[in-house]
Amino acid sequence: MALADDLAIYALGYYMHESHPVRLDHLCLNTVQRRNPCDICGTVCPKGLSIYESKPDWHGCINCNLCVSACPTEAIHESSSSFAALTAALDSATDAIVFGCPKAQGHVDVTVPCLAALPWEVLATAALTRTAVVKTHPCKECDDQASFDGVKDLLRTLRRFFGKEEFARRVLSAEPKDRRAARGTLRRQAFGSAVGALAAGAEAAVNPGSVIMSHYRAMLVEALESLPDDERPQVTWPTLEEDGNCQGCEICVRICPHHAIELRIPGQAEYQELREAEKRAKRAPRRLAEGEAPPMSVEEARAAYDAAVGHAREEGIGQALIHDASLCTQCGLCYMTCPNENLGGWDAITTANVPALVEHPVSLRLCEKCGRAFKPEGDEVACKACSRVNFF
Repeated sequence: MALADDLAIYALGYYMHESHPVRLDHLCLNTVQRRNPCDICGTVCPKGLSIYESKPDWHGCINCNLCVSACPTEAIHESSSSFAALTAALDSATDAIVFGCPKAQGHVDVTVPCLAALPWEVLATAALTRTAVVKTHPCKECDDQASFDGVKDLLRTLRRFFGKEEFARRVLSAEPKDRRAARGTLRRQAFGSAVGALAAGAEAAVNPGSVIMSHYRAMLVEALESLPDDERPQVTWPTLEEDGNCQGCEICVRICPHHAIELRIPGQAEYQELREAEKRAKRAPRRLAEGEAPPMSVEEARAAYDAAVGHAREEGIGQALIHDASLCTQCGLCYMTCPNENLGGWDAITTANVPALVEHPVSLRLCEKCGRAFKPEGDEVACKACSRVNFF
């Protein structure tokens, strides 16, 4: 099946032929938290629509897609009409794909109301699979200062992502003349593999909560993964800074809309099962009388815990707060909700690896009552919550 057909099916299932952008509520900052209301989408909307409300009002939408690129969690996706136009152009473009606004002169493969409306991942994906040509000449004469600044931010993000030399090689301001004749030949297979991940988006029509990253980021990640190791460039992702004082509460892990943060405590799951097995052992006479056999004995649970910890020690796997920079959109939810304010600020990781993981070592202990991780003060063996309650 052709690439355009694959993406048309995806668009059909995901957007249900909407003529305006669609907001994925489970990724919206205002759905995930209420402490710091976000109205960025409404601020950039030229019609001043209240897109950020619990029930967005799209009446009067001109389908400019500025809210799409502005959303910090990429919770807003373009309309089916915009998506169909983009994918058709990607499927039929030359080795160099040209992006421009209606004021751009000459050949343009993808025409958007404003270049600032393009998610940077779309241009990055095009630049990985062919040459991306961004016709910015009309921007210099644009009366909309906010849009002009948005285009500058877009190019700045791409330059930071690829690095100065790779950016100059992959992102051009004019289409090379020697590339306009050949239609979609170089790296077509790689590009098809990159956007193949989008077909999974049809699942969102049935289960919207299953989507943990926008299809723009999915395109980019898949494009990187599809490239051979010797052709994959070193790219730079922003990554979280952590001051080493993690308390193990996992609030950042639970609140991240893109599952970009993980707390790794070797043996934690096995330790919690051991605690449960010990509780069951104390209730064994009653449970056995009711004909209910415990799923795991204390001895089996202790052996599983010892094995997990021993394996981690042999492999040199320690406790860490892990940030997947290739999934992160820098929405800031993690450091806004961190109760100890030990998250905050941004560093950078330059790597060809996907996922782009950064590990921050932590020093935590597992609570002897509930099995959850916590940062002890002195010789504490139970977390603060369990210290206030007598479970035994």
